[in-house]
Amino acid sequence: LVVLKGGKKKMLLGPNPALTLFPGAIDCVIARPPPSIGDPVLVVDGGRESVLAYGIYNPESTFAVRILEFFGKSDFDGDRAYSGKYLEGLIGARLRVAAELRTRALALGGVTSAWRLCNAEGDNLPGLVVDVFG
Repeated sequence: LVVLKGGKKKMLLGPNPALTLFPGAIDCVIARPPPSIGDPVLVVDGGRESVLAYGIYNPESTFAVRILEFFGKSDFDGDRAYSGKYLEGLIGARLRVAAELRTRALALGGVTSAWRLCNAEGDNLPGLVVDVFG
């Protein structure tokens, strides 16, 4: 669990929630062993009363957590949160949506062989940029 400092939960609420958390917004991380780079984590409010989000942890980054899912906005199942299959499925589904959007909206067939498949926060995959060449 990544526990937010008091008053920081509002960053994840509202119409434009943050997709990244700075280390300064985090009070503590509760896990044994501590999460490693790339491990999935649940983000809870400072009072530990509610799970707010699901994300990927990186203690060495400017952004300690990159949010992938907000609790309550989907059919998120906390019991599956730490499953590699859940994370793989979530990322795969978002990449498929991004690819469909770009091939349909940009009519890429035969026009170019280089294009951006994933544009990070714009495709709900913060920090991930994927370019296609050839």
